Amino acid sequence: MGRVLITGASGLLGRALMQEFQGATGWEVLGLAYSRAGGRLKKVDLRDQAAVRETVQEFKPDILIHSAAQRRPDVVEKDDEATSALNVDATRTVAQAAVDVGAFLVYISTDYVFDGKSPPHKVTDAPNPLNKYGASKLAGEKTALEVAKDGAVLRVPILYGPVEAVDESAVTVLFGAVQNLGQTAKMSDYERRYPTHVGDVAAVCRQLAEKRLQDPSLPLKALLGDHYGSLATFPEEVIMVCSTGAETRI
Repeated sequence: MGRVLITGASGLLGRALMQEFQGATGWEVLGLAYSRAGGRLKKVDLRDQAAVRETVQEFKPDILIHSAAQRRPDVVEKDDEATSALNVDATRTVAQAAVDVGAFLVYISTDYVFDGKSPPHKVTDAPNPLNKYGASKLAGEKTALEVAKDGAVLRVPILYGPVEAVDESAVTVLFGAVQNLGQTAKMSDYERRYPTHVGDVAAVCRQLAEKRLQDPSLPLKALLGDHYGSLATFPEEVIMVCSTGAETRI
């Protein structure tokens, strides 16, 4: 089929992307990581322009999925420079490297680019981020499509799936609190979230990549999934799973 390069391959979504493409017929896969690089992943600092260019030029991917991002609240809210370096500047570097080898760029973004006033949001809704993470990802979107004009942006909601630690997902991070019956925990009761399994996002990315290779003329600019979960408030969903012992895909 082709070659796919995945940034952020050691993360929650990145691991699912690696598994999805490696399990499909005809794909040659290269995963990049940095702080958690190991095994078959290639260690590359995406802030190093020369290293990124060299890696992409050597592998020459047909598809480049950019899922790496600075998501840690302690960094995003307190260090604008570090956040911009990875979410915006590195995105420009990755996008340009993709363009230079003729690769189709898929930029993984977030529904945090919206203000959440009229969920579920459509791809045509005007972005209005309310926090620094959403603002940085929106800036990354604009940068990605400015450089890779025929690229795609995939805005994903809150993600869950097989985690290496419970704090890796905003879904599983709540499990410890709700399972501790001896203490109360403060949680918001107004948020309406749409948890999405990383395996489903990875499958969409593979299908998108395959359709793109089959027909490069497809007019893909920005994509937003239309399949949403329950409208129960988010903590209620986690409490319900923990209290009933319901089978999950986590």
